[in-house]
Amino acid sequence: VEIPRGRFRTTTHPRTVEDDLTESLQLTGYDLGYQVRELAKIEQSLTIPAGTVVTAAIQEQLVAAGLTRMLVTASTETLMTDHTYDAGETRYAVVQSLLAEINYRDLWFNDRGVAIVEPWAAASASNVRHHYPAGSASILTAALEEDDDTFSSANVFIEIVSSADLSADMRAESINDNPASALSVVRRGIRVPSFETLDSISSQAALQTRADNRKLMSMMGIKTI
Repeated sequence: VEIPRGRFRTTTHPRTVEDDLTESLQLTGYDLGYQVRELAKIEQSLTIPAGTVVTAAIQEQLVAAGLTRMLVTASTETLMTDHTYDAGETRYAVVQSLLAEINYRDLWFNDRGVAIVEPWAAASASNVRHHYPAGSASILTAALEEDDDTFSSANVFIEIVSSADLSADMRAESINDNPASALSVVRRGIRVPSFETLDSISSQAALQTRADNRKLMSMMGIKTI
C-alpha cells in the first residue's frame, strides 16, 4: 500500500551497489514548505497596492515561489493600504502577513504536496480531521492527569490597528462573557484585557473576527491533559 507523504525535491541521490549486486539509492531533499520558507525570496522591493484582493495577492506569491499545485479559498477582502516588502524578504513571510490580515490559517501542505490556503475555523464536531479509535493500539490511554490553569488568563481581547496610512486607529473588542467558561468576566468578576497591536488589517470586520478568534482560542487552551 502506498501512502502519499507530500512532494519533495531531491538534492543528492548517491547510488550504492553491493557485492551481491543489490542496488540502493539514498535520497536527500526538501519539501515544498522549505522551498517557500527559505529559498523563494523577493529580488526587488515589492509593493502590493491598496484595493488588491488579498487571496489573489497570496496566490501570486505562491506562483512566484515556484508552486503549481494549490487550493485557495477565495476571499473578497482587499488591502486597505499599500503594502511594501523589502528585497530579500521571503515569499513565505509575505504570504503569512497577508493570511493574518484576513484571519486565514498559516500556509500548509497536504499529503499530496498541494498548498492549502483556507480560513481559520474553531474546532468543532463539524470539522473533525483526525480520529483516534479506542482499543489496545490507541495512542490514548485511560490513565491521565488533568489540570486547569487560569492564572492571569485574559477574558477581554482588544485589537488595535495603528498606521499612518489610516485617518484614525481601528479597534475591535471581544469579551468572554460565557457563564460556562471558567475564564469569563461573569465567573471571575473582573475584566482581564489582552491587547494586540497590528500594522494592518483588511477590514473592520476582519479585525473583529481576529478578536473573536483570540477569545475562542483562549477558551479552548486552558486545560492540560
